[in-house]
Amino acid sequence: MGHDREYRVPSDGRVSLDIPPYRAGCSEYLFGIRIQRGADPFTEKTLDLVVDGKLAGQFSLKQLVALSTDLEGYHLLKAQQRSGR
Repeated sequence: MGHDREYRVPSDGRVSLDIPPYRAGCSEYLFGIRIQRGADPFTEKTLDLVVDGKLAGQFSLKQLVALSTDLEGYHLLKAQQRSGR
């Protein structure tokens, strides 16, 4: 969507993401028949989790919001770094 940004995870493991405002894409119609549904920014895979230079997962905003939270309100997404580099 043109808002690529890379975040490094600090030693405490907490990252706050800057999420730009989104709105649903427009559907396209031809003679009153929908031929293409507009993209939903909440279900599109918008976050790539990269661990040790390899893609470890892709997540949508909807998936991130559904994650459990800690006592301070951070959504918890756990990834393990490989040892023995």
